[in-house]
Amino acid sequence: MIPKILGSFFSRLFRATNESRLRWKVASENSYFCVHNGTTVTVSYHFDHDREMSSYNLYIVSSESDETAFSCNQYEVEDYEEMRMLFESASASAFSPEKSLDKFFEGL
Repeated sequence: MIPKILGSFFSRLFRATNESRLRWKVASENSYFCVHNGTTVTVSYHFDHDREMSSYNLYIVSSESDETAFSCNQYEVEDYEEMRMLFESASASAFSPEKSLDKFFEGL
């Protein structure tokens, strides 16, 4: 679940990501991170094959080295969808579509 105390931060994080004001990078196969003003945020996806359950995780390390983490599984429908959308936006940001796709339509 997205903790209510972090709700405003999460909303701003999602909006800044979609507005391309934050640049995400690949951390691993199913994980992306961004660093801004000394704070690192990581979003990741995990599928537990034993429990047949997927989850998204958010991990934050502040510039003062304080840290927090939370996750949402597929049964927490509303928060899960918000985390999924952030993960997908982070993935697109890491792909850098404005650079990677700029020549796709050349010659058409």
